[in-house]
Amino acid sequence: MNQINVVLFALALLGYFGASVLYISSVVLRSKRLGDWGTIALVLVFVVHALALGMRWVETGRLPVINLFEALSFYSWLTILVYLALERVYHHRAIGAFVTPVAFLAVALASVVHKDSHPLVPVLETVWFPVHVVISFLAYTVFTVAFAMAVVYLVQERELKAKKPRALFYRLPPLETMERLGHNAVGVGFPFMTLSIATGAVWAEQAWGSYWSWDPKQTMALVTWLVFAAYFHLRNFAGWRGRRTAWLIVAGFASMLITFLGVGLMSPALHNFI
Repeated sequence: MNQINVVLFALALLGYFGASVLYISSVVLRSKRLGDWGTIALVLVFVVHALALGMRWVETGRLPVINLFEALSFYSWLTILVYLALERVYHHRAIGAFVTPVAFLAVALASVVHKDSHPLVPVLETVWFPVHVVISFLAYTVFTVAFAMAVVYLVQERELKAKKPRALFYRLPPLETMERLGHNAVGVGFPFMTLSIATGAVWAEQAWGSYWSWDPKQTMALVTWLVFAAYFHLRNFAGWRGRRTAWLIVAGFASMLITFLGVGLMSPALHNFI
């Protein structure tokens, strides 16, 4: 990494921390002004992070996603993009108190791993590389936002069942809103996950002569897809709502994390991080 990129990335790390503090404080203190400042800070750090990613792209001559540092950085940036679009449409800043810490943790983890760049290996030098990767990351980030909504729902439900709900109950969006928005988010992420598996299979056939080889990442992607498919089935045909579907989203997010990070870190397979 060149020196300018190091500075930009450090600013992004500090910025995500600051935005997280502002969003959380806005919920705890029920302060609209802090929420406004949180949004302003997040937009600014998003731009700074975009510049860092752009410089990395120019420096390496490829989409910066092939090692752990780049994957975590791109994931956090895209997660914030999805969240800011959601905030723009629905104006529920309280969700930011749960999303921005995830982005901060991803960037913090990226800051402690090796940052050396590598050229593309031959199997990645294809149009399917950016197509498959961007679609996959869109699925991951939308599911992350859905997870944040599920957590808000579970927190609210717990407070509602308490005899004397704490002040937090009155500072978070209503249960019905979180259930609906979480469902909408899963409805967006699921097609991306489907396309991720499909484009990966086509790419695998061109690269290795087989659509499916039960590679650990392929297998975990299928497991994640099945968890969210079960979510839709149980919600639409078994009448599941509320707490049970929120926990299914949490389970899907956990499976997604294993797909995204666990396989690449622990498995010496085709999808491990370089």
